[in-house]
Amino acid sequence: MQSEVARGICLSPNWFVRPLNTDWLHTKYLAEALSGGEYGVALDLDRRLHAIALHNAGYVSRHVRNKIGLLGSTFTPYRRYGINSSRYDFVYAYGTFPQQAGGTKILWHDGPSDVELLRRRGLADFQIAEALKAKTEIAQAADRIAMSSEYSKQKFCEQFDVGHEKVDVLPFILPYTEALDDEGIVAKHQAECIHILFVGRAARRKGLDLLVEAYRNIKKIGVDARLTIVSEMQDGAVILPDDPSITLISGASPVEVQVLMRTAHIFAMPSREESYGIVYIEALAAGAVPIAPDKPQQRLLLRGGDIGALVDGSVDDVFSKLQELVVDRDVRLRKSLLGVDVFRKIYSRSAVLQQYACSFQKTMAS
Repeated sequence: MQSEVARGICLSPNWFVRPLNTDWLHTKYLAEALSGGEYGVALDLDRRLHAIALHNAGYVSRHVRNKIGLLGSTFTPYRRYGINSSRYDFVYAYGTFPQQAGGTKILWHDGPSDVELLRRRGLADFQIAEALKAKTEIAQAADRIAMSSEYSKQKFCEQFDVGHEKVDVLPFILPYTEALDDEGIVAKHQAECIHILFVGRAARRKGLDLLVEAYRNIKKIGVDARLTIVSEMQDGAVILPDDPSITLISGASPVEVQVLMRTAHIFAMPSREESYGIVYIEALAAGAVPIAPDKPQQRLLLRGGDIGALVDGSVDDVFSKLQELVVDRDVRLRKSLLGVDVFRKIYSRSAVLQQYACSFQKTMAS
């Protein structure tokens, strides 16, 4: 079935049926953004009530079993997804895979496959083995494959012996994020008081304690700065100093975060573990220089530090990179302008939608 506007069905994984889950919101936003057909493709979500009920029941069941120690994690990889896809031009299988596609072409968008990362997320070894076995089979069955970053693509192709030409890099769509214009970025960075921003629900995993210590050292050398922290501190409280220049916000909407990003000069999130890091991309759009962990994913994202600062996870290194950005306006501004240019070319709404439309077309032609 081929029409002027090709229509696909998006299969969201069983564990995504949570209203604020990043991956669920991505598929929802993507479907909404493509609904007008201006890119030559449209995407439907599976809104069948019995499917939603089944997936929610499955997630709740795994959550309860996890709490009483019967499962290592609520994350259950690769349950096959039952749906009749024959009336669609393509299937966008996000972290799951159809039981049978009936000849419809399939683009499979996969997530992390790193064994240590999956262990840290709570998966038992037998679950990891099942996931990797499923991925190996699906990688051969899918017509095309997508990963969310260049690093993920490199690792996937190495791990599962898949040709690079079969795999597309498709970033998350960020519907609330727009690039600040160059004039606004230049004007922002003329301020004397430097605004540093941290955003992360799991404060300790995201390195807030490291940032707070580095910030205290910055203040000791007389730097005029303020720190805004947006965090629910889900993984344990971080003790904050009694300092009027520090503001704690327990929760903020995506739009409110964008407003804060546009006033920030530096976005500092020196995470101990970060599989992707959407907020670093949001910082690039706002001209806020990201401070991120010096790990392969973030190293590629921030062009080896050309459009941000990479830290080794110590307070001393966070302090050193923070000090350079706070003190040297020229360095800060250069990284900001390079960063927003990268955002416009790769991560802006129009750029991302064009990448998805191209991948869907390749899938149908495969």
